[in-house]
Amino acid sequence: MYMVDACPQLHSASLIRVSSNAAKPLASSCITLIWKKYAILSHRWRDGEVQFSDIGQPHARSMPGYSKIEGCRVQAHEDGYRYVWIDTCCINKSSSSELSEAINSMFMWVDLQELIAPNNVIFFSRDWEEIGSKSSFAPSIENITGIVRGVLLTNYPGEISVATRMFWASRRQTTRVEDRAYSLLGLFGVYMPTIYGEGENAFVRLQIEIMKSSNDQSIFAWKSDRRNTSGLLASSPDDFAESRNIVKIPSDSFRSIFSSSTPSIRHQYSVTNRGLNIHLPVMPAALRCCRQGAPHSRPIGLLLHPVKDQTEQFLRFWPNFLYDVEAPSEFTFQDLYVQEDDTSLFMIIDSKRDPIPKSYRFFIKTDGVVENGFSLVGYAGDGQWQQEEDRLILGLTRSGIFSTLLYRHQITGESFAVPLGMHNYHVWSCIVTATDGETPDSVHTSFTSGDRDKIR
Repeated sequence: MYMVDACPQLHSASLIRVSSNAAKPLASSCITLIWKKYAILSHRWRDGEVQFSDIGQPHARSMPGYSKIEGCRVQAHEDGYRYVWIDTCCINKSSSSELSEAINSMFMWVDLQELIAPNNVIFFSRDWEEIGSKSSFAPSIENITGIVRGVLLTNYPGEISVATRMFWASRRQTTRVEDRAYSLLGLFGVYMPTIYGEGENAFVRLQIEIMKSSNDQSIFAWKSDRRNTSGLLASSPDDFAESRNIVKIPSDSFRSIFSSSTPSIRHQYSVTNRGLNIHLPVMPAALRCCRQGAPHSRPIGLLLHPVKDQTEQFLRFWPNFLYDVEAPSEFTFQDLYVQEDDTSLFMIIDSKRDPIPKSYRFFIKTDGVVENGFSLVGYAGDGQWQQEEDRLILGLTRSGIFSTLLYRHQITGESFAVPLGMHNYHVWSCIVTATDGETPDSVHTSFTSGDRDKIR
């Protein structure tokens, strides 16, 4: 899939000049060309892709992924374009800031989003024979993906409910779990830091960011048979597989349904340490959305159950069940908190409610690893460490991935590393496996760039 007439602002990413005989990225000094029109290659990642560190090197031409780069270069040149952008080799993944910027800007360049954002998309065969365009294939694309033709051809998903947009992504697969969330940032117009290694928590963070800019309650209209109880947030886009026809109920219509039960309706909600604070009509609970074609008087309902010995706190029961509300007059509005089963995924500070310290500190005790035959090889990253007796201290004042400590067994040579960071005023860490020849810098770079897949 080949997108043309693309001209977003590229900051630090590279373009490839197509008029030369070999694909080479432009140097940063060519950044004045960022508003020139260029083409983008959309493709499936496979083994042997040519990456930023490979492009322009002699061995690149022998790599399996080089043929698609060369084919794209030739095609773009024939179509009159001087530059192309290809995600495998135009993003410097060793730079965590550039990687995060590229992912957060992806809707301006490409996306599932690859089918929605660009004005002009041309499909090619393996041999670079043109087989059609987005407009000519719109009926087939709609049938396969569920993305309606109106969105495909107008490039504007804004009026489509959150649940339906999540449905579009429910069958999409990515190599890394986190990319299922990161690839949807542009589709919802949100931005958030990338933290490879956080797993499914990336999708939780995505939903929290969406809630900050939208009061569309269809974000809670999902089903899952993986758990008996849950909170209001889904675990992955898979949970929206049956949410294709969920539409928003206008505020006035929703207010008229429940006018007898409350003098006013508060549509905003916030994330706190007690759970998601939300104002809902309860018995059990009704959302401000319904199934397409259903009357607005039949909003979608969830089953909520109070948590034992906890005031105003609830859990969602039977998350594999959504129903149509039939008797809204029996509902009463209530201000409540809906917990997550796994509270570690929901440790979010509400700055209006909770005190926020100006800084946080990691205290790393070393005696435990020493007793088991390991010793600290060293540490890497932006963190400023201090030594105090038998422990190391790292101070943090902002979010990000700050340091990685590398440990190695003195006899067996076995190694493991501990990346450390902070997100939303909560410190986090994880353990990743390492090989004998790795250094603290190499482990830290691979973790921040998303190349680390062996995480325990």
